Amino acid sequence: MLAAQGARPTISRTHAYKHTRTICSYLPRNRLVGTLPSSLGDLAVAYDAFELFFSGNQLRGTIPESLARYNTSALSLTFTENNFSGAVPESLVLSTSLQNLSLRGNRITSISNKIFESENLALLYERASARERLTHSLSSSQSKP
Repeated sequence: MLAAQGARPTISRTHAYKHTRTICSYLPRNRLVGTLPSSLGDLAVAYDAFELFFSGNQLRGTIPESLARYNTSALSLTFTENNFSGAVPESLVLSTSLQNLSLRGNRITSISNKIFESENLALLYERASARERLTHSLSSSQSKP
């Protein structure tokens, strides 16, 4: 469950904007701690575009597989500089909605190579040391006929 330390906003008071079935939760550096609830995937299903920007917090645990349920238009996940660990769910990697996945600064142990086969993924940024390899691989796979 998410919580905030200090006087910063909690998840129930996010900077979430709904506009024509679009939601954006922009919560960088808000001292959020805890794990992402699996019910977050249920929320994503109700919108055409769904963006989570939770960088610079103290979130931990694994990335919920429920986010892969989102399968309409656009899914953007920016989880940089947290404490997420484990593997990125393969169902999320295979999601046709996933357009941005930013995981730099976490303890991610693995991500499926199938991510490079995605036709919709515009940005994948896992680690600074892997940046050039990831960018090159994505560019190569997207330029195939």
